Amino acid sequence: MGDPVSISSEHLCGHVVPPGAALAAVQWSGFSRTASDELYHAVWAHSQGSRTVTLPFAATVEGVNPVLQAQPDELLSTDVAHWVVRVRVQASDFARALAQGSLAHAQPARA
Repeated sequence: MGDPVSISSEHLCGHVVPPGAALAAVQWSGFSRTASDELYHAVWAHSQGSRTVTLPFAATVEGVNPVLQAQPDELLSTDVAHWVVRVRVQASDFARALAQGSLAHAQPARA
């Protein structure tokens, strides 16, 4: 993934998103190395794409981060941990997915 250029979600607060459905999308732009020669000259090409945020269980959307929607490149900041979409889920669903290794980078909200 390159530099985030936009973050979007079609879901409004209170909307229930089914398991595996897109919660949000992060569009990105960057460069990828396409070739090189024996003298280590590199050839670069512009690349772009989209990364979809999903969960393996149903979730109720509580909000999309307005800071990241206005400044998507803030997602790369190491000064602060950013959230993309805030959701409410059943604790048992979260615990089961965590135990099964289905959540790579999930963090429960602090009360």
